[in-house]
Amino acid sequence: MKFLKKGISVLLSAIMIFSFAAVSVSALEPYLTYKVNTSEGFAYLDSCSTSANGVVEIDSTYNGYPVKEINVDVFKNIKTITEVIIPSSVTKVGNGAFSGCTGLEKVVFNGSECTFGNYVFSDCTKLSEITLPSALKEIPKNTFYDCKALEEIEIPSTVTKIGEMAFATCTALKDF
Repeated sequence: MKFLKKGISVLLSAIMIFSFAAVSVSALEPYLTYKVNTSEGFAYLDSCSTSANGVVEIDSTYNGYPVKEINVDVFKNIKTITEVIIPSSVTKVGNGAFSGCTGLEKVVFNGSECTFGNYVFSDCTKLSEITLPSALKEIPKNTFYDCKALEEIEIPSTVTKIGEMAFATCTALKDF
């Protein structure tokens, strides 16, 4: 019985320590929630708190795994984000990831290889500056729909397809 009590005590202590560690990790990244796809060996950005504001820099690794994806609708309708910095580890941005971010002014992709889903930056009405991945192959449909502040964009020479309505209602767009 004495060993059982001691074993339970050790187990509870371990649970408390690991619980504290989890709280510490999330306290460092108050706005972003990452998840790990262990079978594929990578992490992905799963959600963002609606209280996020200003500049958001996505981590390149999470718990030792490279952050390779930004999930569908992660930042959707968060109006207080002004800039997003995306590391070179990210190779996929899901549908509507930034749609409706009306305060978003600048996006920087630090990597070369990346694919976009549809509607990624749609309705980002203040988006005026974006650095696209240098080896981007496609700009899917409605990617920049209603980005009214976008005046110019440098499309990489690797782009072979621009989807329907990709730049629809981008009324300030003057230069490709």
